[in-house]
Amino acid sequence: MTITREQFVERLSQSGLMSAEEVAAFQKSLPAKKRPEDAQGLARELVKSGKLTKYQAQAVYQGKTKGLVLGNY
Repeated sequence: MTITREQFVERLSQSGLMSAEEVAAFQKSLPAKKRPEDAQGLARELVKSGKLTKYQAQAVYQGKTKGLVLGNY
């Protein structure tokens, strides 16, 4: 199942892992040529930068947004 980058950002925000503003700031911090054009690319860059774990990225991509954040962690 393929989702759009916007859907991924929305799910990421729903999960509480990152806000839409944090994702936008992250994307702007990347060189123009490295800015992902799809959800998979964005997830990959977030994992490479240490913003998400591979597990978190996969869960958000699959729509499993519950239980990824425990308190302030």
